[in-house]
Amino acid sequence: MFDAVTTSALGERLGVAWRWAPSKEPGVVTNNAAHVMVERGRASSVEAAHAAIRQALGETTPGALELAAFDEGLLSVDVAVRPEWCTHLRADFAPLNAATTRWQSVQPDVHIDGAAMTFAAAAERIGLDALTWALLDAAHPKRIPVPLAAPESVLASRRDANTLALVRRAHSVASLAVGAGEEAGTAAGTSADGAGRRLLAALALVPQAAEDAVRTGRTRPLLTQIVILAERTTQFAEHSPATRTDLPVFDAARRVLEGALTEARLAAPVPY
Repeated sequence: MFDAVTTSALGERLGVAWRWAPSKEPGVVTNNAAHVMVERGRASSVEAAHAAIRQALGETTPGALELAAFDEGLLSVDVAVRPEWCTHLRADFAPLNAATTRWQSVQPDVHIDGAAMTFAAAAERIGLDALTWALLDAAHPKRIPVPLAAPESVLASRRDANTLALVRRAHSVASLAVGAGEEAGTAAGTSADGAGRRLLAALALVPQAAEDAVRTGRTRPLLTQIVILAERTTQFAEHSPATRTDLPVFDAARRVLEGALTEARLAAPVPY
């Protein structure tokens, strides 16, 4: 339901972009396609839009209607009830690789803490991997020197100091959890745990963020979603001992985080 192919198919069927968004409720994602359809003349009313969405979901996504709730123009789906929707996801991280290649080829001057410095000086100061990740996440990539939003203390390549370290730790945590889950004899299920439900919702939003990066060439929203996934992976691992039912979810998180690191060519461990 959350892979790029299905998302594109739903968008084509309904005539509007099909976009999931996080909900305040753990494990739930929402979609406002009904309102967009009315605004753009694709449906005469929210009710008519809901009927079209129900038909499209029924034909493209088996089982979705059993879990979909329509309320005031919003479609909500409890991902935690069907975690298998997330565990087989596919995400294209090629834009990260392309952007990394571009930054390391151009090597622009950067602004850190308001001070301008060369790419080489910044790489030596905070580490090449942390600098590259910060450039991928830059709010104004076309401005030179490129302003990096975070202060040097956050960008520096030290444990607990930068977002790249967070993603690497989450990948390690997920790998350890998979190993522990394979040995566990209990089966508690992720949907009963708030942290697990939030992790599933974060996983569900990755393919859309990756598809948007491919379409627009902007990597920042994808990196933001990857960081959210990393945070929730770590939180879930800290709150709940891994069980065999958690195994597919942690494995999916591990694959996504590993894919992001690899495509950004930042997967090699760095000394802290």
